[in-house]
Amino acid sequence: MVHDVQNSQEGLSLRMTAMEYQLADINRELSALVEFLRPNRILKNATLTTSAIINSNDNAIRRRCNAMEVEVES
Repeated sequence: MVHDVQNSQEGLSLRMTAMEYQLADINRELSALVEFLRPNRILKNATLTTSAIINSNDNAIRRRCNAMEVEVES
């Protein structure tokens, strides 16, 4: 009986160790994904911000050009 309990404990210990290794692998993979996605997100946000600035500047220039055309026609 004691021998069976010891065998069960050893088996459980081995399974727990295997699960710890698997969790460590998953953690490493998730960390790598975060590091991979973080620069892409930063670049995407920078691109969106830059395009918003360009669009607002373009709109301001168009308004000025339209105002100048109206003055010239008047």
